[in-house]
Amino acid sequence: MKKEYFTNNYSDVYEQTMVCEYNMARVQYETMSMDLCNMLKTGLLGYYVQDKTVHVFTSNKMLEKLNKMIKGAKVVDLNGFEGIITSEKPFMCCGKMAIRVLYPDGDSAYSCDFYKSVE
Repeated sequence: MKKEYFTNNYSDVYEQTMVCEYNMARVQYETMSMDLCNMLKTGLLGYYVQDKTVHVFTSNKMLEKLNKMIKGAKVVDLNGFEGIITSEKPFMCCGKMAIRVLYPDGDSAYSCDFYKSVE
């Protein structure tokens, strides 16, 4: 995961790095990343861990998008398909923020950056 991965959709991407004293469990890295975003008042695009260094990608535009992603909101994905959000709010999944979305053929969890609009 690199900053360039996000710059097409989020022009205000920042990469924050934190060096840990020791290796931790995945949940601790997720909590640390979310705490950082809450402190900076920004949205989490994703994070990854390399040795004892945590790389966190943040964006103010993503925060605006995440705040709109609530249960019952309609989303349009990058392919133009519409779905309804079934999760209460975005959650962490595989180092990125994700939501559960119901489509006519079923529901599943998808990365929040897979959607181009939220209504």
